[in-house]
Amino acid sequence: MALKPPKMLRRNRDWGSATFDTDRLEILFFSGGHCAYSGTDVAVHSTRANTWRISATPEMPIQFCRGTGYHPQRWSFSQRPFMTSHTYKLYAHDPVLKKMIYCERGCTFIFDSASCDWQRVLSLPFPSGGWRPKLRTTPAGPTPPTHRSRPRPPRWPAAGHGPC
Repeated sequence: MALKPPKMLRRNRDWGSATFDTDRLEILFFSGGHCAYSGTDVAVHSTRANTWRISATPEMPIQFCRGTGYHPQRWSFSQRPFMTSHTYKLYAHDPVLKKMIYCERGCTFIFDSASCDWQRVLSLPFPSGGWRPKLRTTPAGPTPPTHRSRPRPPRWPAAGHGPC
């Protein structure tokens, strides 16, 4: 008697948004979290070639329970951020740096779609009003929508500085 193998768990990339790289004409999609996908890879769609690629082999959190999506690790052994929870507007394209900025759990990460890798920056460059600031893209760079006290977007700190 032939038995059917059990169904594979399909991990989706719900609970998020996307941003558009105006320089490379690419859609950057880093989404999932909660009870969905929690990998470290960014899905990149080239509007010129009409193709998708992922940035790297995904790393998954250790002991991820697939329930709440919250886990103690902020980043992987390769210094890439995990998708911890909903990512609605937690990242935006920076037209000045020509990279994607992702703010989560008090840390900032910078994604370069040319090299397909992350850089961990160890602090937020502005008061977050919590540990999950929302970002919007402006011509001068990403800013949080509630951040009205500065006339220009903040400068992103150098790697290796800050509390994370």
